[in-house]
Amino acid sequence: MVSTLDNFERKLKSLDELVTPVYEATNELRLLLNNVDQSLSLVDSVLHYYDICGELTPTVSSGPGGNLTDYLAELDRLEDAVKYFKKVTAVAERERVSQLYDLGRKRLVEETDKLILRYANPLSPKEVIELCESIATANNNDIHSMQGKIRIRISIFFIFLIIQNFRS
Repeated sequence: MVSTLDNFERKLKSLDELVTPVYEATNELRLLLNNVDQSLSLVDSVLHYYDICGELTPTVSSGPGGNLTDYLAELDRLEDAVKYFKKVTAVAERERVSQLYDLGRKRLVEETDKLILRYANPLSPKEVIELCESIATANNNDIHSMQGKIRIRISIFFIFLIIQNFRS
């Protein structure tokens, strides 16, 4: 019985000597696979910035049209890419993305100008003078309605100022 146990112990030791290197190699391979997966996810996140120009050029070049929300989301993606390329040394890509972003901003301003011109009714100089005179002579009841009209006109004026600042 002792010889059987000794024989069994030798075989287990031999088996352990064969399995231990395989087990260690498997652990090393698992670690390497994990490193490769992490590296691939980092590369994928970086490639996203390099692919963005080709992906968004048609959308940005055509302007916002009727879908302003999606257009602004695309400009946000471009802005993220511009920020990324400012951190790295890819000068050519930074220029491409910056040019596309500037074009997108230009198209947005053009669309805003068209909308403002379509829906704004500018005051003639005569109307401005009449408005000022009516404010000076208005009683307390009329002043509230006149204030509303003035606020609308001032808002339109400030929108034009904002657009001018956005362009420069």
